[in-house]
Amino acid sequence: MEAIIFDMDGVIIDSEPIHYICSNKMLEPYKIELDREKYDTYIGASCKVMWEDVRQAHNLKESVEEIISKEFDIFLSYLQEGKGKIQPIEGIRSLLELLRKEGVTIGLASSSSMRNIDTVLDLFDIQDYFTVKVTGYDLERSKPDPEIFIKTAGLLNVDPKECIVIEDSKNGVTAAKRAGMKCIGYQNPNCGYQDLSHADKIVDSIKNIDIAFLKGM
Repeated sequence: MEAIIFDMDGVIIDSEPIHYICSNKMLEPYKIELDREKYDTYIGASCKVMWEDVRQAHNLKESVEEIISKEFDIFLSYLQEGKGKIQPIEGIRSLLELLRKEGVTIGLASSSSMRNIDTVLDLFDIQDYFTVKVTGYDLERSKPDPEIFIKTAGLLNVDPKECIVIEDSKNGVTAAKRAGMKCIGYQNPNCGYQDLSHADKIVDSIKNIDIAFLKGM
């Protein structure tokens, strides 16, 4: 184990319920409401994939980039209004600190935009823990394609086989395994039903992950 790579949404921040609320708020003027079950199938993938599907299905005139920008502004306002109340998922701070003390390299590979990533990490004051941050927003292929994890391992100068990924979605777990990495599936109850069965280990709390747990993979 040379590196731990974290997903962000649903692993570091319990953001999927927030994004769902903000997405529907953005769509209110169009009198469109996203189906939650359908929304859950996009968890882990790039937001560009979801919004392109929504745009085509409802013949929206705005570009995907314009739609994403509007949703992000609403998301940012939500975070600012809840500043101090919105905290990292329980166990994340202590796990990051533990990994730092053990000298384990830490990376982040998220399908969110870098603007979104930096907003969340700054909100929680945890930027300094991550050696590398990679956004899937600028990549050609989204999770479940392994591109984002392969790129992250390359930037960390680590063999993918020596990486452990922490993911909460089917798309993310699939991407990690396709990259040749070990994967811990975090069963986040707020991310709908996610099939994490291909993960090497599954936990229902980040607090269950410690050095002994990681070395046992």
